[in-house]
Amino acid sequence: MAGVFPAGWKTGRSICSIPERPRWPGRAEMPDQPRWRDHLLLVCSVAVGLIFGVSGLQKLFYLDVPAGEFAVWGYPRWLLFAVGAAELLGALLLQRARWRVLGAWMLSGVVVAAAYTHLRHVEYAAMWRPVILGAMLVLILWLVRRGGAVDPAG
Repeated sequence: MAGVFPAGWKTGRSICSIPERPRWPGRAEMPDQPRWRDHLLLVCSVAVGLIFGVSGLQKLFYLDVPAGEFAVWGYPRWLLFAVGAAELLGALLLQRARWRVLGAWMLSGVVVAAAYTHLRHVEYAAMWRPVILGAMLVLILWLVRRGGAVDPAG
């Protein structure tokens, strides 16, 4: 049988064998984990990024609602723009795997400051927003620590 096949022909495989599915770059370095974590990390990162991105743009464009809230709370006007820039930058950082942890920690600081503001001004009905966003940021950090998806583009 050796003379029947051309040189370099692999005879150990069956015609019916299915080749192994190729993986996208970057996945090879990761330990195997359930794919649901990758999907959950992506969904949480996009959702939190959209929420903070819209909120940051509202503050940067000096819309009436955030500007009025900051005035009622007694915060200076420049802080509105600083918080808006931090929210927008954190939202953008969440979208890249390489910078996701930095973005999550940056937004965690914003969430803690928002929770403090609502507690200080006895706005308990508004506390659900920082609590839910903080929980989602903790979930993102946990998923990244457990080996979340590696972005193939870096």
